[in-house]
Amino acid sequence: MDVKLKVNADIVAANDPVTGNEASIEHSTQGELHSYTSPLIERWQQEDLFSDLDIPDELKKAIESSLEQIWMTANKLASVETAKLEQQVLDLNQEVKELKEKNRAIQAGLVDILRDIYAKK
Repeated sequence: MDVKLKVNADIVAANDPVTGNEASIEHSTQGELHSYTSPLIERWQQEDLFSDLDIPDELKKAIESSLEQIWMTANKLASVETAKLEQQVLDLNQEVKELKEKNRAIQAGLVDILRDIYAKK
C-alpha cells in the first residue's frame, strides 16, 4: 500500500527549524501564516492519495467523502478555537491598556507625593 507522502514531507520541511524554513507564528499575522502554508496545503489536498492503490471506485468515493467531512468538521472546530483565542487576545490587550493607565495614575501620584516632600524641605 503506497500512499503519496511527498507533499506531506514538503509541508514538514517548510516548517523545519533545522533548514531555517520555520514559520514564525509568534511574529506572523494570521494572513501571513496562511499565505505561507496555503500553497503547500492546497497541493496536498489536490494530490491523488489513491493513485497507487487498487481500490474499487465506490470505496474511493466513500473514503473521499469521509475525509471531506472530517476536514470540514476539523475546520469548523479550528475556527471556533481561533475565535476564542482572538477574543482572549482582545481581552488581554484591554487588560494591558487598563493596567498601563493605572500605572500612569500611580506614577503621577508618586510624583505629587515627591513634590510635596521636597516642597516641605
